[in-house]
Amino acid sequence: MADLEDNDYCFICGRENPIGLKLSFDLDLTHQAVRTVFRPGREHQGWTGRLHGGIVAAILDEVMVNAAYLSDIPAVTGEMTIRYRAALNTAQRLHFLGRITETRVKFMKAKAECRTDDGNLVAESSALLIRGPLKADGRVG
Repeated sequence: MADLEDNDYCFICGRENPIGLKLSFDLDLTHQAVRTVFRPGREHQGWTGRLHGGIVAAILDEVMVNAAYLSDIPAVTGEMTIRYRAALNTAQRLHFLGRITETRVKFMKAKAECRTDDGNLVAESSALLIRGPLKADGRVG
């Protein structure tokens, strides 16, 4: 996107952000999707021992946007819906998968999921991604 810059400080994937998650995203050709793995720690909790849902939401968002980005289609999230299916603790590794489900001229639709090591679906989301570029005032143009 013409007006979007990456200074490597993204909270989810930025390598320079000292408090960021520093996640990496890979293409999963088997599922036609993008994936990442996250191992939460105590610093990511909400209630004692429970992973904060906002962390899960942020990673679901990022895996969908990265599905567009790694397909050379810059986009930002315009709307997102999440369904949490189970409480998560801070001691379990989580697998996130995101994919584009529909592509139009000005927007895309995407879906993402979060599963535990044993394959249990614990959260899922869908989003409307707005295709760039963005204008200086933040509007899509």
